[in-house]
Amino acid sequence: MTHDQPTDIRHVIVDTDTGIDDALALLYLAAQPNVEISAITSVYGNTPVEDAVTNIARVLKVVGLEQTLVARGAAGPILGEPRIAEHVHGTDGLGDIWGRSWSRSISRRSAPRSCWWRWHEHGPDTTTCCRSAH
Repeated sequence: MTHDQPTDIRHVIVDTDTGIDDALALLYLAAQPNVEISAITSVYGNTPVEDAVTNIARVLKVVGLEQTLVARGAAGPILGEPRIAEHVHGTDGLGDIWGRSWSRSISRRSAPRSCWWRWHEHGPDTTTCCRSAH
């Protein structure tokens, strides 16, 4: 039995709060031969949005996808008070193992506008995957 590699590339936009679980999901997604991560938008959830952006940069560096579009999304819940899961994900969202800050440039567009731009660019071959806890 042979396993032919799929030739159709699926463009994926990931909307995530980038805690430990989301970092693992991004690593898995990046390893798929028929997937191109077209954009990642960060949102508040398991960690504050600024930490989510930093964690996205860390994961993209690990998988060699530093050129992937990253956009900042919602900094808090629509309703209610923020609840950060430090007891699960640590203060930085990735278990406090990195020890130094990271920086990366992010899109000047908002997360929704960045998603629209990528959908417009890639059309029906674009999938959006929302991975936020809230």
